Amino acid sequence: MHESNSVTNGVTNGHTPIELWRHPDPRRTRMWGFKDVINSHYGLSLETYDDLYLWSIENIPQFWAETWSFCGVEASQQFKKVGKIFLPMVTCLVFRAFPHSFQ
Repeated sequence: MHESNSVTNGVTNGHTPIELWRHPDPRRTRMWGFKDVINSHYGLSLETYDDLYLWSIENIPQFWAETWSFCGVEASQQFKKVGKIFLPMVTCLVFRAFPHSFQ
């Protein structure tokens, strides 16, 4: 399979990624809201899905802490730390699931 320079490289028809769906109003999505929270909490100016994806893989513990909070995960106790062994693959899978959520 040919690799693209795009972070959102997904299902392809040879060389060009195929966009399967685009939200009609990206600013109304949960992912857009999550991006805004990340920008606010970390003083960033992330604008695109690719920006958020790159931040997530460069800041894995912060990404998962923010995801836990943003999604309202309830548990008997708060996590103590985020491990780094398995998380790059999980982060990649989460973001690959919705590559055009707010592009």
